[in-house]
Amino acid sequence: MIMHWFTPPYLLLTTVILTIIGSYFSPNFPIGNKVLFKSLGIAICLLGAVLVFSATKQITKNETEILTFKEPQNLITDGVFEWSRNPIYLGFLLIVIGVTLLCNNWICFIFPLVFFLICNLWYIPYEENELKRKFDKEYRDYQHKTRRWI
Repeated sequence: MIMHWFTPPYLLLTTVILTIIGSYFSPNFPIGNKVLFKSLGIAICLLGAVLVFSATKQITKNETEILTFKEPQNLITDGVFEWSRNPIYLGFLLIVIGVTLLCNNWICFIFPLVFFLICNLWYIPYEENELKRKFDKEYRDYQHKTRRWI
């Protein structure tokens, strides 16, 4: 199955590249003040990167699997996982939104939307089913108290 080798980091990279290419080949529909939106884009990219780094560090510290299609060893419910069940996907999405703002083109907002839909409809449900299978009640309790995104 294609999605088993097309992991979320590849989706992030593909989406960023398509956003940049899309900004060069689509009609120019600027969002607004270039300096403001470029600064905002950089800040959102950095926030996303910090979120990804924090979640990755926590996953490594807790010795669990970070890869989407591998079996998780431990359930992490603290740190950044306390306020988002998917802080890496959220960080990736923020990076894509930041790149879109850097491109300063309304048309490019299709790419963060596509990224969000793929994650929300494919990757996250797959991971949630695996976590339910492995951690059952503990994961269901976590689901009830912590939102999927934010």
